[in-house]
Amino acid sequence: MPIRLCAIALVILGCLGPASFTQAQDKQVEADFKGAVGLGLVGAELGAVIPALVGVEATWAYIVFPVVGAAGGALGGYFALDNADKPELSVIALTAGMALILPALIATLQLTAYDEDDQPPPAPGTFARARTRPAERARRQLAAGPGMVRMSEGKLALSAPGLALVPGTRGDSAIAGLNVSLMSGQF
Repeated sequence: MPIRLCAIALVILGCLGPASFTQAQDKQVEADFKGAVGLGLVGAELGAVIPALVGVEATWAYIVFPVVGAAGGALGGYFALDNADKPELSVIALTAGMALILPALIATLQLTAYDEDDQPPPAPGTFARARTRPAERARRQLAAGPGMVRMSEGKLALSAPGLALVPGTRGDSAIAGLNVSLMSGQF
């Protein structure tokens, strides 16, 4: 019996889908709080990634800076985008904020995961690998470029791809497309 109900619900939703889609095309998008949320997310992401790039080890910095960045970004998004009634920019800010959550989290965790002080000293007579500082690792990662597959110093890495908005040919704020970097590196 539940399978029949699911099938009937899918048929009804399938019939109503195209009608609701045409109705949605006629509606104007409002700015609402999209800009505040989007720039708040970007501010929190920057508040976490920048201390990791610099090499900050204090736990409080990874709590305070994202909160301050989120508050500043939300205020900026509200006054610059939402209050100024710029729905296109508000949607772009929200999309960018949501798209950058995972790359920011991955970058922060990768930059703070390794601590050379936690490693035991090498045994006498063995060859120890050269230890790199967080700033050096960040430089190498950034030098590899924004691609999803990155090649640097003979090593292959997989990461979140870089995204870039392509402006339209007209002088207004239209967007023509989105570029996604699939491969980059130093060869």
